[in-house]
Amino acid sequence: SPHLGRQLHALQLQIALRAAALLRVGGLLSYSTCSFNPLENEAVVAAILESTGGALELVQAPALEGLDVRPGMRRWLVVDEALGPLESHADAMRRIPKEQRRRYRRTMWPPPAEDGPPLERCVRLLPFPQNTGGFFVALL
Repeated sequence: SPHLGRQLHALQLQIALRAAALLRVGGLLSYSTCSFNPLENEAVVAAILESTGGALELVQAPALEGLDVRPGMRRWLVVDEALGPLESHADAMRRIPKEQRRRYRRTMWPPPAEDGPPLERCVRLLPFPQNTGGFFVALL
């Protein structure tokens, strides 16, 4: 649900940033979820990259032979249950009652397409083509 994705965005970002802080120089961080909500996935990856100021980079995942994979998303919607799609963080701050604004973080929206990170390097493993569970994976 949109609510759960918003809640988990902050938690996932906190956990991932802690993992990044523990990473050795030259190390590899695998960020993975069993969710398809871009607020828990690509939005978190973009926020990690922005927060670490170039210390991490998103690398292309290796080919996963025999699995039907899709690239990460570069665009997604942030949706409020009552108001519908919110165009930006500024739009959310204008339209949402003050007591509910803390539910929306600036990092939930896609970065600008022209200078955003290469989120298509992330991998989405869809469950239905191969009768498996679904996963999201990013290597940083």
